[in-house]
Amino acid sequence: MQTDQEGEVRRLKKELDRVTEERDILKKATAYFARDAAVDTRSSTRIDCCIPSVFFAKCSAFTRAFFMHG
Repeated sequence: MQTDQEGEVRRLKKELDRVTEERDILKKATAYFARDAAVDTRSSTRIDCCIPSVFFAKCSAFTRAFFMHG
């Protein structure tokens, strides 16, 4: 019983580390794109508006793949 609980605690700590890293990556990406948007508003187009969401999706997918197989 004790080893089951210890295993669960280890698993939860690992998951917390992964989720924390994903959050930090998304925070940095958000700041990066917000800075770019504030600097260059004159070239805003419909295509430009969807680039951050594509980046976030790829970043999140990469992070999940990296940590799930690592």
